[in-house]
Amino acid sequence: MFQREDLEFDNVQIHLMYYHHEFDIQTCFDDLTPEEIAFVQTYKSEKRRQEFVATRKLRTQLFGKKTIQYSEIGAPSILNEKYISISHSTDIIGIAVCEDFSIGFDLEPISTKVLRVKNKFLHKDEWHWHDCNNPVEVTKIWSAKEALYKLVQQQGILFSQDLKLEPTKDKTIYLGRIQRNSQWKTVALKSIEYKGSIICSTIAPLDI
Repeated sequence: MFQREDLEFDNVQIHLMYYHHEFDIQTCFDDLTPEEIAFVQTYKSEKRRQEFVATRKLRTQLFGKKTIQYSEIGAPSILNEKYISISHSTDIIGIAVCEDFSIGFDLEPISTKVLRVKNKFLHKDEWHWHDCNNPVEVTKIWSAKEALYKLVQQQGILFSQDLKLEPTKDKTIYLGRIQRNSQWKTVALKSIEYKGSIICSTIAPLDI
């Protein structure tokens, strides 16, 4: 029903939980607090219930039943624990953990559908840097921007103007550029294609 995998991106540990989309959430209630059991049953969507429960199951394996708290824009944290970032994809959830600095992490399924909306999030420079007709490359850009947005934790960021992904000689390492107050800040990201998904995380502190 569940399969866990652990990956390492330099200073960041990536913990993945694969699950079958038809699992019964009640079989996992031992991994939830009473408050979480009550809350998950308020969701109307079975998919949302499963994502919530799978996330808490992985959380319990990593940290015990410590409450995941969320900021106003949805950034997760666990009191007295390391820096974390959480993402969901198709039948998979992930928690990234870093001991030393804040991180942004994202999972995205690879699909040609991303090509239909690329004009909405590609920065003008990215058209020159990347093969923007390649669904894997474009998914990497989208995933990296989701990770950058989670890292910055600020509203009002425009993906097509304030974020851009610059390649390096290492095909798995990128430089994320974030524009705030007319200045560009930089952070390194690692992005890989893995089992039909893109896994992306920042791997260094934001250059401020």
